[in-house]
Amino acid sequence: MKALLRRSGFVRRRQSVVRPNLLGLDVYEKTVE
Repeated sequence: MKALLRRSGFVRRRQSVVRPNLLGLDVYEKTVE
């Protein structure tokens, strides 16, 4: 899963916001699907 997100490149920008925000994980999982 991490490999696919890294290829998108969008994860890099969200990683900064997702790290401090637990809610970011929900969006991160929804994007994977």
